[in-house]
Amino acid sequence: MPTGFAIRRIWAAEYRGKALVVHGHTPVSAPMRLNNTINVDTGCAYGGHLTALRYPERVTLSIPSQRIYYQPRRPFPPNPALGKTRK
Repeated sequence: MPTGFAIRRIWAAEYRGKALVVHGHTPVSAPMRLNNTINVDTGCAYGGHLTALRYPERVTLSIPSQRIYYQPRRPFPPNPALGKTRK
């Protein structure tokens, strides 16, 4: 669906490093694990969830946002690793 916004590249799809990278900034519908990276930005400000990572267990914990603090300007991008996350 065209939204008028640039399409963001999923850089983690090409990541091959040994270090675990935990990141955010680009909201996803559920914590996204891909090639030893974990995106924990699940859009709390937009009414999504607040997500944390328990390390070294690498278990994510999410709680629903209490409200929408800011109306999103675009839908959350699809999460190719949705079936691979643990909550």
